[in-house]
Amino acid sequence: FAMVQVLRYCTQAYRTMGPSVMVGNIIQPAARFVAGVALLIAGFAVTGAVVSLIVAAGIAAIAGLYYLNRMLSEEERAAPVKKETGQMVRFSLLQMAASLLGIQTLGLGILLLSAFSTNTQVGLFAIALALQGPGNVFLGGIVNIWAPVVTDLYERKEIDRLESLYQTVNRWVATFSFPIFVALMVTPEIFVRLFAGSAGHGAAEVVMLLAIGNIFYVGTGPTGYVLSMTGRPGINAINSAVSVAIYISLGIAVTQHHGAVGMAIIDSSVTALVNSIRVVEAYFLVGVQPFGRRFLKPVVASAAVAAILLAGRIALGTSAPVQGASLLVGLGAYVLILKSLGLDEEERHVLERIRRRAFRRGKS
Repeated sequence: FAMVQVLRYCTQAYRTMGPSVMVGNIIQPAARFVAGVALLIAGFAVTGAVVSLIVAAGIAAIAGLYYLNRMLSEEERAAPVKKETGQMVRFSLLQMAASLLGIQTLGLGILLLSAFSTNTQVGLFAIALALQGPGNVFLGGIVNIWAPVVTDLYERKEIDRLESLYQTVNRWVATFSFPIFVALMVTPEIFVRLFAGSAGHGAAEVVMLLAIGNIFYVGTGPTGYVLSMTGRPGINAINSAVSVAIYISLGIAVTQHHGAVGMAIIDSSVTALVNSIRVVEAYFLVGVQPFGRRFLKPVVASAAVAAILLAGRIALGTSAPVQGASLLVGLGAYVLILKSLGLDEEERHVLERIRRRAFRRGKS
């Protein structure tokens, strides 16, 4: 898996995301799915699921080697190796610490609940975590192309342009992510029913609480990479270490008596705290902040969706048909409100590209 990531970033150095997306977002997940299903059907249970991860990573690594080898020129193959080992190691160790200790990636909630609560509470928390995935995918996809851009603009001292792009990226992440988390906050029951059925009874409150924290996570944008890629990975590492210490301390005190709900409150609180602190640090250390005037557009539209879903919940109840209809109405209202607030030049450009691609594919 580590080799896959190295190869993906090497292909991105050629200013293209195509090979990286193919390897990490298509080939590897497809291989994992096929291998996982085959091994589970064969009766290997958890062992089969784990082995499928290794098989998929191996296939993806081969694909990554193929893409990189195809991109290398003869001059690059013959070029002498240029090493800056000390600088690379210093940056990598600190960035590794920041990434390893990330609340969103470490799985601390699962570990603490398994140590101090019951298997049922672990299951409820796992269901709630899984349902947060669709809302986080947009920020995760942007990070790969955002990091090198930060370094480039910062080294050229184009701080105003960096802030403008930062705010644009953050607004687009919020535009796609906010309505998902609003839906998870107001109508969590329908998602729990679809995902886990009757086995997920009790997970709805956990879903709602985690979604509150994720609003802060996606709403502050890729701030951590602003700090790291401007030469401050140590600040990120300290932020992550402190947040993990707080998370563990509070988790030990709370989970035994309050289970998954208590863990979700801690998770959301620590997530909101550390991401808010990063925004302040980026403003004072780099001179940029993620909230432009146009950021209000997804905020206003998401608030309207929340009002619609909440009104349907209060007036008509929480049955699956009612919540499903409310979600459809809310989605329509979200699009209409964004359109009524006006599309700027960037939004028109993106939508036009989507329209042209869809039309071209449909024609072919």
